[in-house]
Amino acid sequence: MGQRRTYRPAAGQRLVTAGFRFAGPGLDAWREALNGGGEFRFGSLAEMLFLHRAQSRLLRLVTRRPAGYEWQVHETITGVLGRLLAARRVFTASSPATPAPVRRVLDEVLADPARAWRAAELAGIARVSYSGLRALFRETQHESLHDFLRRTRLDQARLLLADDRPAVKEIALRLNFSSEFYFSHWFRRNTGVSPSQFRRSARD
Repeated sequence: MGQRRTYRPAAGQRLVTAGFRFAGPGLDAWREALNGGGEFRFGSLAEMLFLHRAQSRLLRLVTRRPAGYEWQVHETITGVLGRLLAARRVFTASSPATPAPVRRVLDEVLADPARAWRAAELAGIARVSYSGLRALFRETQHESLHDFLRRTRLDQARLLLADDRPAVKEIALRLNFSSEFYFSHWFRRNTGVSPSQFRRSARD
């Protein structure tokens, strides 16, 4: 973005390039956030594999165009932009005084809020013990790790339900629930209303 680069293949090798372009009313804001001052680090093997998988998925979607592919394209691109913003620490809710383990967890979760994160998995990302992460998180964020994960996923559920196009079953799948029934039970337990009732109230 905003800078030319030159690549030369190794002797006897072909240069192959691949990528995707996108546009929209919010693109300037994304570019401003991503190109702002500060160091940009986004080169770990895990992140490069994530980009490769996202690119492959986009190519597959636009080539085959399965039912509902537009939304899947949107989700994939949003996931890529989320990772980029997380790498720049643009939308992290932490302050400079927040411990590094907690910052790492916030970055990962906010980059993929629909994922069914597990505390043990996040402890590995934070590079501390599970009990240590729980204590650090509650001390600095003033809520438990469990409450933060539930609230973040619930926000995603409300956002998806506000759109009339996807069925509740599809939303449950996008949020990585094992079934529509389990998603509906979880949503009602946390909000007091069913997904369908919430959707009707949002429409009104």
